[in-house]
Amino acid sequence: MARERLRALLVRAAWSAALLALLLLAVEGGSFLALRALAWRARSMPLAPRAMAAYRQYPWAEAFWREQKRQLSLEYHPFGLWRSRPFSGETINVDAEGVRLTLHSRCEPGDARAWLFGGSSMWGFGSPDAETIPSLLAKRYAEAGRPVCAVNYGEDSWRAAQGVVKLTLELQRAARRPDVVVFLNGCNDLFTPFFLTGRADREWDFALAKPWLDDLVTRRYGSLAFLRAANTLTLAQRVATRLKGPAAWPRPSDPERLGAEVAEDFFRQIGAVDALARGYGFRYAFFWQPLAVTGSKRMTAEEQEGIQRQLGLSYDLARTAAASTHPLIRARPRSNLHDLAGLFDGHAGSVYIDACHFLPEGNRLIADRMYEVLEGRGPARR
Repeated sequence: MARERLRALLVRAAWSAALLALLLLAVEGGSFLALRALAWRARSMPLAPRAMAAYRQYPWAEAFWREQKRQLSLEYHPFGLWRSRPFSGETINVDAEGVRLTLHSRCEPGDARAWLFGGSSMWGFGSPDAETIPSLLAKRYAEAGRPVCAVNYGEDSWRAAQGVVKLTLELQRAARRPDVVVFLNGCNDLFTPFFLTGRADREWDFALAKPWLDDLVTRRYGSLAFLRAANTLTLAQRVATRLKGPAAWPRPSDPERLGAEVAEDFFRQIGAVDALARGYGFRYAFFWQPLAVTGSKRMTAEEQEGIQRQLGLSYDLARTAAASTHPLIRARPRSNLHDLAGLFDGHAGSVYIDACHFLPEGNRLIADRMYEVLEGRGPARR
């Protein structure tokens, strides 16, 4: 009798477990479908900058923003670097190495070689291949009758540190070394520590990637780390975020100290490039980019809207980040460092898409100043 009761109990337990498993599978499947529906809805909506009046003059704008929406995808490369996935379109083209196409670039045996590094501002968010900073700089050289082989190594969210790592790797494998190396930095060097990591020596996705990488060591003993990637948890987190509404990034406990660390780290990257330049025999120039939270440009209405859209409740923190860091960078003049923070001062039209990214006109102004500096015709610092 006891055996029959035990058997019945086990059968009920098995059925309960099976029903629970089916329920969990149904919830997970439903969450998967919901996430796919949300992704489809997001893909069908244009990126907000598309509505800027400044883009109405460009016949390529519709195709570009459609492609920019599809192109926003990264993949990991060796030594902790991430690069854009290969992409082929009318206005955006990225090769198998994650390098965006640079127009007006000529790579014949006798042509000078220019490598350009930076974040999405250098990569060219908001502009087609022909209107990125590297393309416009190459155009200036081509118009002067001295074409250059310009390579755009800029990438989304890269700080100077990522650029230095990439430069080192490319120098080791290049059949021909560059004649000049150009860095454009500022946005990610400021906002990544102040918004995302709280320190100057962390990449933006370190906190997300570390648990998964650490888990690889112990996975053969059993792991539940996969639960963090469950569709149900992901959907629940998205719903919770939506219900909470927008929130500001947490403010660092000591902004002045963090600003000093950011500036010191930036100068360490310049020192590393200086050593590489002496060892490999190339010229280099660092440019601190214009930011909407520095300088004294009077913003147009659409610029103000884009800045607010990007920074939201963290606008004051962005101002604090700039105020805590930029003066320290200006206070240490170097012949290879050029401060473009005030480049747009006095410019009446729109040049900013948001706090960090530029319309083609902004890219042109930066490329022109780079050309002047590299050719010894522009100011060294401002």
